[in-house]
Amino acid sequence: MSDKDAIEKVPDPKNKMEQETTEISERIIDAFKLLGANRHVAELYCFILTKNKCTLNEVRAQFHRKIKNLQKLLDNKWIKEIRGHGETVYEPIPPETLLSDLVRKYENDYNKLSENLNTLRTAEAELKVIQDKGLSNQVFNDPERFYSWEKEKIRNAKKTVFALTDRWMLVLMRARDDIQYAVSKGVTVRIMGRIVEKDDPDMSRTLEQRAQQLIEAGAEIRILTGKIRIRFLVIDGEQVFFAVRKGGGLHKGTWILSPDFAKNFVEEHEELWSKAEDPEGKFCYID
Repeated sequence: MSDKDAIEKVPDPKNKMEQETTEISERIIDAFKLLGANRHVAELYCFILTKNKCTLNEVRAQFHRKIKNLQKLLDNKWIKEIRGHGETVYEPIPPETLLSDLVRKYENDYNKLSENLNTLRTAEAELKVIQDKGLSNQVFNDPERFYSWEKEKIRNAKKTVFALTDRWMLVLMRARDDIQYAVSKGVTVRIMGRIVEKDDPDMSRTLEQRAQQLIEAGAEIRILTGKIRIRFLVIDGEQVFFAVRKGGGLHKGTWILSPDFAKNFVEEHEELWSKAEDPEGKFCYID
């Protein structure tokens, strides 16, 4: 081997010192920023994570940097220091433990913001009712306002929620948790829809899954065959929602407060309910 070949094969010590770990995504770096740590700390944690356990000498970085970053990980209890008879070993905590507190915080913040936003939207619509002195209907061409109103009315139902759907989305799009909450208060929730889409087994499977989600939320369901020509939701025999959803998009619709008007739809629902099929044994694609 020539002197030239020997020189070319000598590794660059500077490059080796800079290699802390394999490349990591910006998402991981951003997550560590949310935890109060920088890119180098994120890279060191990921390096130790790939090793599961590693020694100080295995960390390829300038000495002062790796000591500083190791101390940051140790101070935050993101790694464990294991001292034995030999060299000290560093072991990472699992990623789900690392991020769990922050995930819960952001989930709680999101849920609170979502709840507050829903309250504000509903209050805005109710104030309009007061302003218009006896207005007993609302038209919602904004899907978000429609869902906010629907969710609020289901959540505050006192006795019954009756729904006639086609593909179940009128009651699943945003209101599943509210159905579960209503059921927990003793409200009777009865929903009808289809689980068969002719010549489309994938959609039929999806319809069964949606129906199962409603069952798990505590709703009573019955199965209809054939296309459903009108979809509605009746609450406490007093309020009626109508909705349209074009091309699989979001719902727009109307809410009407009128016990006399709602009575017709309660009767229609009860008649169809008596003829509809119990879902027991009807699901073909899911257990």
